Amino acid sequence: MSDMLGRPWIFQYFTEISENYHHKFSDVPVDPRIKRAQIAEFITYPSSPNDIIWAWLSDGRNIIPAMFTPESIVGIGAREEAIFGDPKDLELEPDMFLWMKDMREHANSRYLLKHPKEHQDPPENDNGPRPAP
Repeated sequence: MSDMLGRPWIFQYFTEISENYHHKFSDVPVDPRIKRAQIAEFITYPSSPNDIIWAWLSDGRNIIPAMFTPESIVGIGAREEAIFGDPKDLELEPDMFLWMKDMREHANSRYLLKHPKEHQDPPENDNGPRPAP
């Protein structure tokens, strides 16, 4: 049944993104090629028709979290299928781990640049007034 998914594509897709776009996901064009995947597990469930759904998405080799808008899930049905293949978290791939780690560090540094006062370390040698012993 895992042949229904076709060839694994997640690793190659993210490798191409990391090599060509680095940290600029907004620059990644929509890929016109059809990609098959299995929703392995829902992370969130909608409480209204307009809710976004998060799920683990598998190509049979790797598994990644994916977001689905209400428009993207029209016609998707659940069939209680077993998980195809033996997918591993994409972050377990050594090259992907390093890239994702770097992405998180850059995301944190951008946040710190936008909110510097919230994350200032206390001064080490504060010579201000001290309580009496």
